[in-house]
Amino acid sequence: MRKERERRTLETAGMLFTLLFGNLLHFVYDWTGQAGWAAYLSAVNESTWEHMKLLAVPWLVWTVVTIVVNRCAASALPRAIGLLAGLAAIPALFYTYTGILGKSVGVVNILIFQAAVLLAKMDAFIGEEIAAVNEVARRYDEALAGSGLVLPRVPEDYTSPWAQYTAQLPKGVDRTALQDALKERGVPTMVYYPKPMHEQGAFEGTCVVAPGGCSVTERLCATVLSLPMGPYVGAEGVGFACSALLAYDSLGFDV
Repeated sequence: MRKERERRTLETAGMLFTLLFGNLLHFVYDWTGQAGWAAYLSAVNESTWEHMKLLAVPWLVWTVVTIVVNRCAASALPRAIGLLAGLAAIPALFYTYTGILGKSVGVVNILIFQAAVLLAKMDAFIGEEIAAVNEVARRYDEALAGSGLVLPRVPEDYTSPWAQYTAQLPKGVDRTALQDALKERGVPTMVYYPKPMHEQGAFEGTCVVAPGGCSVTERLCATVLSLPMGPYVGAEGVGFACSALLAYDSLGFDV
């Protein structure tokens, strides 16, 4: 949770920095007496294309800060995608509304810049979180390989948002007892579907079930367990959870 708060705080600071610095850059060219170096950073006229610098410059500065602070270059790609989305939004929104109104409105132009920043941050944030959860899943795969657990698999060349990391326990394991033991050691787990969908009251009388029932579904609902998953779990969290899991005596894992 501490790491999550730190990251959220850093992202909020980055958004505020981009908004504030970007708005100030609008005036830097004139403040410096139209210095040549300022033209590379600030808008030199009221052109929509010049105003794209107001997003690009602070965004690139904060990206470098984030990579240095987090010591992770993996965020560079999603941030680049977010930047491109924000830059594309500026002319798209400007020419759309001016085409409808037939004129440019200063207040609307300012709001477009704010919207572009938010769009860029949203795209980058989502991309970073997806990259982070895939790294968490990779660490789980490595730590639990050969343990006897049936691990989730993602097809080659596909990416998962990993809403959960759910493994199938070996036959005969008391899942409830395992959950209690892990809870005592500070490892939360979850069973999202203890009852199959076709047995839930909301679907009573609406599901057509083959003779003999849905044996695979019923078996999985009784044997799967979801481990802690999220973009902020990190290597330490994965190691802690896996150590507690593999140390459970009644599992009989092959480790």
